Amino acid sequence: MEKPSISKLFLAVLLGHSLLYSCGDKDSDSPEPATVESSKDRMVDDGVALSNSLEKLKDEPAVTALIHLSSLGDEEDGFAIAEFIDQSITQKVANGDIVSTSRVLEEDVVDLDQEWNDNKGTYEYNSNTDDFDFTEGGNSIVIKFPSKEGISNNSSITLSNYTSKTTSNADVSNELEVLPKSINVSLSVDNIDVMSVTGSMSYDSEDLPNDVDASVTIGDFSLNADYSNDGSNVKYELSFKEGENIILLNSASISGNISYSEFSDFDEEKGELSDFNLNSLTYTTQLINTKIELALDNGNKLLSEIEGLIEPSEDEIEKVLNDNISVTAVFADTNQKIADVSLDIVTETYTETYGGYVYEYEERNIELIMTFDDGSKVALEDFFDQQFNQVITDLENLLEE
Repeated sequence: MEKPSISKLFLAVLLGHSLLYSCGDKDSDSPEPATVESSKDRMVDDGVALSNSLEKLKDEPAVTALIHLSSLGDEEDGFAIAEFIDQSITQKVANGDIVSTSRVLEEDVVDLDQEWNDNKGTYEYNSNTDDFDFTEGGNSIVIKFPSKEGISNNSSITLSNYTSKTTSNADVSNELEVLPKSINVSLSVDNIDVMSVTGSMSYDSEDLPNDVDASVTIGDFSLNADYSNDGSNVKYELSFKEGENIILLNSASISGNISYSEFSDFDEEKGELSDFNLNSLTYTTQLINTKIELALDNGNKLLSEIEGLIEPSEDEIEKVLNDNISVTAVFADTNQKIADVSLDIVTETYTETYGGYVYEYEERNIELIMTFDDGSKVALEDFFDQQFNQVITDLENLLEE
């Protein structure tokens, strides 16, 4: 099978694939690099700190109350307001689903205004029927329920300040959609505020999000998401903190001609974007104290050099990538280098059977490789999995609850 041509799309795929693990600080005064064992020891400490934070979060009154709420009511019929909450701006932003927030539901478009108006009122849990009694009225949605088994309704969720706008922009959807502009959510237990959620979003002339701000506060914990896009500069930051201590941080800054319309003009036959222009990009991801940074100073230069390669080898592609993109791993508190990080090309061979014939094709992927001071190497993804596998599993289990 013919190998795909290297094009501008390659950069988009590269960045999308590698940003999850990205990189770099070029401070010449940084401390001596860490050894493999010292790095693992520090990351073990980070893993313990992360596990402790998650245990503390799980014990927060807001979390225990919400977990209990999810078990109440008629599961078959479903709790009407749950659908609205799930489609609200805060949920979309918390999931990092920024651009697609303009799509309420891709397969079944829902009118959020109608959902809001149909559900305004007060829902009170009735233990005798294991269901919620509804009283219509008011300009907000109030849910009263017990925070644990065997007690009266001592908890209350209030959804308020819902605003929206409609759009018929064909680039956003083939059907009329309702786009959320703001919503607030609060939770109290025993008349004490234990959680607050605020979300706001504005749109450009094409009704695509250009400014998003959302925050969730639970006790000492906070989740904040900020996003802006003026067509030339995109900035995004998602942070999860306990007090001032970072548990998780992802941030990115991109400059260039990167409006939605550019990506909608993708030419599938040529495998390139018509007028795509990437000037620079920086990306940071931090888990507790382990920080990975990536910096691309001249995206157009990288694109030009990649397009200039003819039937390139893996080594040739790797050289272009590593000459233009810097990736480093450091400990955030001391700026001590954990390891050098390089972008390696890995070619994998796949086979498919179609119509009785077996086809073989190759796929090139980007892999970030950590090289420690003693010369040992490990894939960045594998290294993180080894150090944080259990606590990440704990976090996933908490979110599922």
